[in-house]
Amino acid sequence: MRNRVLAVDRVAGGLFMLLGAVTLAEAWRLRPLRMHAVVGDDTFPTLLGLGFLLLGGLLAFVIKPQEIRVSWPKGKVAAQMVEAVAAMVGYWLLLPYLGYAISTVLAGAGLFYSIGRYRWYVCLLGGGVIALVLNFIFVGWLRMPFPIGVFGF
Repeated sequence: MRNRVLAVDRVAGGLFMLLGAVTLAEAWRLRPLRMHAVVGDDTFPTLLGLGFLLLGGLLAFVIKPQEIRVSWPKGKVAAQMVEAVAAMVGYWLLLPYLGYAISTVLAGAGLFYSIGRYRWYVCLLGGGVIALVLNFIFVGWLRMPFPIGVFGF
């Protein structure tokens, strides 16, 4: 059993190292687009690729694996996980039709309810706050375009 666990860690580490190499190749391809001396379009992929290489190498060759028993969640925990996934799938489906603002409020409220079991008015308030903060970051600050939806906001 010990060799099987070790082989799984080595394979996973090798896959992460391969992903790191691909990410670094993409960063190298983006390097000519750099407009500043310190950071550019290649900075994040470079850091991500180096992280994948380092952590994949550690997993494959350095860290000794521990045998840990894992079991599937049951009962309330499994139901919460299914509800959270359903909220995210619903968000993905509603986003083009209801727009970014309304979909984000509903998805946030659904996640607050599925994970925390708060009252609905608290969930809607939390979803609204999350939507405002994300709107400020992504639409206001980063100027990312998002779907407006049938209601025009």
